[in-house]
Order: sequence, then C-alpha cells, then structure tokens
Amino acid sequence: MANGQPLSPDEAHQRIRRLVNEGSTILAYHASDRMNERNVDDQDVMHVLTYGSINGDETHWKKDAWRYVVTGEDIEGEETKCVVVIEDDLIIVTVI
Repeated sequence: MANGQPLSPDEAHQRIRRLVNEGSTILAYHASDRMNERNVDDQDVMHVLTYGSINGDETHWKKDAWRYVVTGEDIEGEETKCVVVIEDDLIIVTVI
C-alpha cells in the first residue's frame, strides 16, 4: 500500500480480519501504553478489529504508511477505535 492508493474500507477490513485470524498482529508500544491507560485488553482490541468497521474518511497517510481506523464496540459495549497499519503483519499503532 505504500506510495499508492489506500485499500477500500472493505478490502482493508478483509485483510485485517485475515491477519487477526492468522495471529499476525504486532502491538506497538504506544498502543500497549494507551490500552493500559484506557483499561482495554487484547480481547477488546481483537473484537473491535474483527467486528468493527472502517470509515474511509479516517484513512490517512502518516510516516510512510496508510493508517486505517477501525471503530467498534469492545466486549463490554464501549466504543473503541484502533489505528492500524497493514503490512505483512497487522501493526496496531494505537487504541482510542
């Protein structure tokens, strides 16, 4: 995806779900720190990534990669956003 157009929201979410199912996820230190601050655990993040949605308007280019914002409810029903980069693995950049 580098230096090109971003994936469509549907294509991005298909890739995200596949990478989550394969266990090909990397949690960035920043995301881990934010999860601790916001009382969000790994199960919450995986739930949002699997069942949430991507609004293409929030997709943005930053630090040489397209970043996708997945919005959904965590296991307790609280709205949560995960910012991710899709590469060979799924990099979870931050959790909001």
